[in-house]
Amino acid sequence: MGKLSEAESAYRKALTLDAGCATAHHNLANLLATTERASEAESEQRAAIAALPSYAQAWNALGGLLQRRGALREAVAAFRSATRFAPAWIEPQVNLGVALLNCDCGQDAVTVLQAAIAQHPVHAPAHGNLGAVYLRAGLPARAEACLRKAIALDPQETRWRSNLAVALQMMGRHIETEQCCVEVLQMRPNYAAAHGNLLFARNYRTDLTQEEIFAEYKRWDARHAVPLAPKAPRFQRDRSPDRRLRIGYVSPDFRHHAVAFFSEPLLAAHDRTNVELFCYSEAGVEDATTARFRERADHWRPTLGMTDAAMADLIRTDQIDILIDLAGHTAANRLLVFARRPAPVQVASLLGHGYTSGLSAMDGILVDDVTAPPGCEHLFSETMVRIGRLPFVYRPPEGMPDVAPVPALRNGFITFGHFGRPERLNEQVVAAWARILHAVPNSRLMLNTRALQEPEFRLLIAARFAQQGICADRLVLGFTQPQTRTWDAYGDVDIALDPFPHNAGTTTIEALWLGVPVVTLACRPSVGTLGAGILNAVGMRGWIARDVNSYVARAVAAAADLTELARLREVLRGTIQASPICDAKGLAALTERAYRALWERWISGDAHRLRLLFGSGQRDAAERLARRMISRDSDSATAYHVLALLAHDAGRPDEAATAIRAAIERAPNDPEMHANLAAIQRVLGELGAAEGSARTALRLAPASVQAYNNLGNILRDAGRWPESIAAYRAAVQLAPDCADAWANLAWVQALGGEAHAAEEAARRGIKADPGNANAFNNLGLALM
Repeated sequence: MGKLSEAESAYRKALTLDAGCATAHHNLANLLATTERASEAESEQRAAIAALPSYAQAWNALGGLLQRRGALREAVAAFRSATRFAPAWIEPQVNLGVALLNCDCGQDAVTVLQAAIAQHPVHAPAHGNLGAVYLRAGLPARAEACLRKAIALDPQETRWRSNLAVALQMMGRHIETEQCCVEVLQMRPNYAAAHGNLLFARNYRTDLTQEEIFAEYKRWDARHAVPLAPKAPRFQRDRSPDRRLRIGYVSPDFRHHAVAFFSEPLLAAHDRTNVELFCYSEAGVEDATTARFRERADHWRPTLGMTDAAMADLIRTDQIDILIDLAGHTAANRLLVFARRPAPVQVASLLGHGYTSGLSAMDGILVDDVTAPPGCEHLFSETMVRIGRLPFVYRPPEGMPDVAPVPALRNGFITFGHFGRPERLNEQVVAAWARILHAVPNSRLMLNTRALQEPEFRLLIAARFAQQGICADRLVLGFTQPQTRTWDAYGDVDIALDPFPHNAGTTTIEALWLGVPVVTLACRPSVGTLGAGILNAVGMRGWIARDVNSYVARAVAAAADLTELARLREVLRGTIQASPICDAKGLAALTERAYRALWERWISGDAHRLRLLFGSGQRDAAERLARRMISRDSDSATAYHVLALLAHDAGRPDEAATAIRAAIERAPNDPEMHANLAAIQRVLGELGAAEGSARTALRLAPASVQAYNNLGNILRDAGRWPESIAAYRAAVQLAPDCADAWANLAWVQALGGEAHAAEEAARRGIKADPGNANAFNNLGLALM
């Protein structure tokens, strides 16, 4: 009936009558869980189990609570207990499969879910979650089959469709991927993660412009992020420009993950006298890498299971000055925390998914001129902070083998290779790589990626190359694991090929580290210029092509020069070690300098830039900046002041008055603001209030020419001409070249019959400003 407080009272009454009533504990726990009291709910489920150890429902519910707060291994144990006490009940079996998946126990998850399906063939969640397991394992064809079965059984469940989009994307079926994402969003418009999948799908499309792709990022922001922004965020911070800054990094990848190869060396190199380091970790399963991150942080904050709102509150409590996202739109991101503006300065990173976040709540993104060439600023929601070098650093993980000799010398043929994501292998890439193979006799192409475990996916790739006239015997398709075997496999590759328009990142650096040169095609920023940025950083600009024909020609030319390939094998690792790619200390220093600049910009509220825009007449740009400043910090008096002036100039006095009062509330001792309020009140006909504001301005700044001029206008409108003349004379005495005050003085003198004095005043105004129309008009009035 929805009467939760009465229900809670009834359960608690039952427990006073019988403290060992397991069902009362269980029911109370379920109620507490629905009212966001997870800790109390967990205690009550444990009480239910203590009263009845074989209580399968309580074990299952306890597993759900543990999973939500990130205690995954405990959740697995709880779900196993539920299945043991209720072996025919499918729900805990499916929950167990999901928990095992989240613990990275993929094969165990497959076993459990397959057994559940054998018992209950028409249970949609069992098929859907098995599809999710296959996705995590990189088996898209199997995932597609399971997910389509789940959708057939439960057409309204959007999770299965969202995961189906990911499976289709892995197979390079990007049009179908987008169609699937659109269907999901039609059914569930606020499904942010599914909309994120659509962004990825668009990144891989070859038939869209970068502007069309970025437009979808802006739609994501408008739909999911902007509604969460606080109306008037306020930050009580010590605004000293040189103090130690509290820096927060947010990531789901503080664990053994490719992103950690880049983020760990940066965090380790930070100067702790400049920054105090907070890590907000969404890592589901912690490992040795997690332990290293924990040691490097001054403050470690696990966030798994925490709501976005609660996490934003935690960040506010921690008084973070600058908050950095390391995930972008990748899995388990917390971008909706950033949407809530928990920190005064928020920064996106190219780590994660290699492009803009799209969030209007992000203030900056660190870039270099190759990955984000000048002129592409309109394709990013963030302000670009150009640091003069590649904005990330790499530390090779343990287990990397030594550089192997050029394999062509022993094979007698060239082997090209790519070890990255399969979704990048679009028709244009396959066609270009086929042209390279045709032009280099007897050459081979080695593709090594997780999806190639599947026979179905191997057939799919082989068929795409067959359409381009490449026989299967010229393809080496497979997947090597563990990771050390994949690194060893680079010893069989002569030249690596970077896909486009979405380049590789980690695999490009790994290839170079292992002595394998990479040919890349620079296209749309920044996912299509990552390869160029990396090669530029190691001095290999000659391996960067600007169009497909040049790309093909560069690969073919490289294949013909075994001497150069052998030389590169000898020098590449040393070149990389001496390059910015391995200079963590240098990047940390530049990054901290960039953070400091963003901090100083926030302290000043962009006031200087805003004044320049307003003063130069760039009104639209000034208004955009002023509103952005207020969205970051509602205490920005300068932003409100400029909005007031813009509204006043546009003939919107009521709006101007509201804005100028907001400015004065934040800066009550600024005489210019009181003087401008006086001018606005005069337009509104509030002459008494206007006089009071002008006199307040003069009390704060007795030499304010603007305030005297405004006071003269007000007194003139009130018919108090002698007082008005005295105010104008005070203005021109302070500033003899103030044309407005001379013109106004001429007007009042003419109205009062002092024609000769008015003529003199008007001519003084014209001399001060030959373009002052009022002075000419009032001269005419005097002569008349």
